[in-house]
Amino acid sequence: MNLKYLEDAFGLLEKKIPQSLKKIYITLVSDKTIISVNKKFLNKNYPTDVISFKLGFFGDVIISAETAKRQSFEVNHSVEKEILYLAIHGILHLLGFNDDEHNYDKMKEKQDSIFTEIAGVLDAKR
Repeated sequence: MNLKYLEDAFGLLEKKIPQSLKKIYITLVSDKTIISVNKKFLNKNYPTDVISFKLGFFGDVIISAETAKRQSFEVNHSVEKEILYLAIHGILHLLGFNDDEHNYDKMKEKQDSIFTEIAGVLDAKR
């Protein structure tokens, strides 16, 4: 895994996050761990790609690295780009976006826009 890419990506992403969120922790975990978190907090007994929790001005974004790796093959980009994409998704949830059937398109459009911009900047540097 290219940690420098993720460091650079998260640095660019940080500039897009409103000041209302003081600190966001992004944690990469296994499918086993995210199943445990999903079951404990959301009462769902299966792996998911990303889970977000907000407490006041702070946020946690938990990403399954295993699921990200599988999904990266499905969309034909690197695992680092998939982790970035999932981090953006989780952060948008922290900011109040919802991906239910009524709001999915709006959230996906915002997520894709941020991802395309950040990935484009990083790709241009290489």
